[in-house]
Amino acid sequence: MLSGKRGGAAVKSKLSLLAVLLLVFPLLAGCWSRYEIENLAIIGGMGIDRIQEDGKERYLLTLNVIRPGLSGGGTEGGSRGRPIYWRITATGDTLVDAEKNINLRSPRLVFYGHMRFVVISEKIAREKLPDVIDYLARNPEVRLRILILLTKERATDALINYSELENTIAREITEMASITGSIVSKFKIWDLAQTINQLITPGLDPVMAELMTPVTAPTEPGGGPIRILRFGGGGVIKKDKLVGWLTDGETRGYLLGTGEAHQGALPVRLKNQPEPDTNINLTRSSSKLTVKAEGNKVTAKIVIHAEGDLGEYNGKEEVATNEGVFKLETKFREEVEKEVRQSFKKAQELNADIFGLGNRLHERNPKAWKKMEKDWYKILPNVKLEIKVTAHIRRTRAISEAFIPK
Repeated sequence: MLSGKRGGAAVKSKLSLLAVLLLVFPLLAGCWSRYEIENLAIIGGMGIDRIQEDGKERYLLTLNVIRPGLSGGGTEGGSRGRPIYWRITATGDTLVDAEKNINLRSPRLVFYGHMRFVVISEKIAREKLPDVIDYLARNPEVRLRILILLTKERATDALINYSELENTIAREITEMASITGSIVSKFKIWDLAQTINQLITPGLDPVMAELMTPVTAPTEPGGGPIRILRFGGGGVIKKDKLVGWLTDGETRGYLLGTGEAHQGALPVRLKNQPEPDTNINLTRSSSKLTVKAEGNKVTAKIVIHAEGDLGEYNGKEEVATNEGVFKLETKFREEVEKEVRQSFKKAQELNADIFGLGNRLHERNPKAWKKMEKDWYKILPNVKLEIKVTAHIRRTRAISEAFIPK
């Protein structure tokens, strides 16, 4: 069992090798079409848990198998209301062992070529994340584009859900990743290739998207409670282990600070009152990070440029004036800075480098990084942060004052 610097280096070396193998495997993989399609169990998604069984810990592997002929039939699919997915589970001492045990129940060969996502439980992420990445990377059928998700719950429970709008859970999750994520900027989903790249990047601790499956009240008369899919926040990975979670707001602060926030709603207070009275729609943002080192003292500076529109206004004064726009831009700037600072503070509390300060130092000042690398996590909590935000309101829309005078 490796630990400390040697252990961390060994894991990163192993993940670097896996990154190379990911490029080679597609060239080496045999042609799956030697099997007839009717003999394949097409996997849409996977869940990975760690459970107690027979007095010892074992892996619990959950697969969502797409039922033949039902994938185009809507949420329930088929005239008899059969679920589109067949959820099948198996346990094993290793992930490959659990995978092979799936075949004790399945009349078809498991095929991962169309798998869209993998959900990893909190326990796995805290203890066995490198092993899971290794397992996925070594499987020649698993594609680089599969989405990697974390959950505080059991991963197997996340695969119980029925999709609410798209015809499959896999499609619903991938559409939320590609479309919804950029609209709200409260989560960011990485695929397998991106996850490996972040894990092996020096001076960077990734944030992986959290999948939640809350139980809601019945949505139809006579119906029972249902589990829904919801994204928000993220899990912070440090030295290949989950060390904590970010809230929705903290995640947006992280995305704003790293240039990954593109749109979103920012409620602000124009007046001194407890509740926000105005909403600014973020329409564009970018950021630039610089890191300076003097001895063991490090200062980080994040310069952010944000643009937005006035999306909601419940005040009395006219806002489509120079003075009104100035007030809006001031609140816009203050809100962006506040969210980035809160996220940076949370990262320092977790002692995790989610903003990639070490990586920027490694790129721009390798000599300083070489001296600091071994003690980086002792230095990180004391890093001073400077934030400079320029914020512009591009449109206040056609209505220049409150719609109903107050």
